[in-house]
Amino acid sequence: MPTDDDPQGRWYDQTIGDITVFVLDSEAPPQHQVTQQRWLEDTLTEAAATAPDTWRLVVFHRPAHSSGHHGSHAPMQEAAGWELQDWGADLVLNGHQHIYEDVLVDGLHHVTAPTGALGTVRECPAELVPQSRVCIEGAGALRLTATSQTLHVELHLADAPDTAADRITLHR
Repeated sequence: MPTDDDPQGRWYDQTIGDITVFVLDSEAPPQHQVTQQRWLEDTLTEAAATAPDTWRLVVFHRPAHSSGHHGSHAPMQEAAGWELQDWGADLVLNGHQHIYEDVLVDGLHHVTAPTGALGTVRECPAELVPQSRVCIEGAGALRLTATSQTLHVELHLADAPDTAADRITLHR
């Protein structure tokens, strides 16, 4: 899905019901990070102003904050210019670690999903990053349901798909 700023389609946004997903390339070379940041800041800020009842989810592969095997990805952190909450993000979703973790940074949930982890399941480390709310091992998927006033995020593990192993509920 190309944008004016990235004709290759490495970052883009898509609205699905009450959710707008902003997809980023956490593997982009440094020279593209500034362009990607400007695009996200402009697009998120505009979305917050023009569609305030739509939830804004920022999605990228390598988590900025994580206790997982690969650690946190500093190029996507606030110190590198990613002011996601200030720009209007409601939730951040990542992968890469093959665990589920919810890291709460200044009130913004950074959720690492174990989707696709069935082939490589990792254990949660003994020591979690200080902001980690929960870490759960096992392959699974996230279920998101949204209204204009509430966003529910549920983790469903592959070995117990009918029961939510964790829940996050955001309210406006």
